[in-house]
Amino acid sequence: MICTYVLFECMRDTLHTENKQGCQILVEFAADGPIGGKNVVTIDGGEYIIERWFYFDEFNWKYIHNFTNKLIRDKRYRSDSINMKAKWCLISKLYENFESKIMSINKEFKNSNELTKLEKYKLNKITYNMCEENFDYINETARSKSISEINNQRLNRNIKFYKRQLKDSFR
Repeated sequence: MICTYVLFECMRDTLHTENKQGCQILVEFAADGPIGGKNVVTIDGGEYIIERWFYFDEFNWKYIHNFTNKLIRDKRYRSDSINMKAKWCLISKLYENFESKIMSINKEFKNSNELTKLEKYKLNKITYNMCEENFDYINETARSKSISEINNQRLNRNIKFYKRQLKDSFR
């Protein structure tokens, strides 16, 4: 397993397990996912397994409870989730694509620069903040408007800004 967010060792820790209407629910703290993906919920319904990352401040127990209940009880929502068409799936996909581009730049920057521990920490902080800001934008826009309202040009500009920010921060 390879860590995405390098400040933590790869690890998962079980926070909660529950059997609800024949489905096994596992809630974990996880340090092996995308940046900001601190918690993951896995629902094993026998015929399906759904894993959902909760990013940054998105995680709370009420939200987890509502999500798992809806997934278990609502056939259409479950089907949309399995087929990656539910809104949360689309938000995750957009964010993970953005995060992947940022991490590619991050890795390239690290490989072409010798960084001290302090500089690595600074780089991780800049990277984390950029990802959090853009996740918030994707999530808020998708939930208050629609997925189609998300401006990919804005995301691409932010990727270019990230590159400039790295150059300027480590001269």
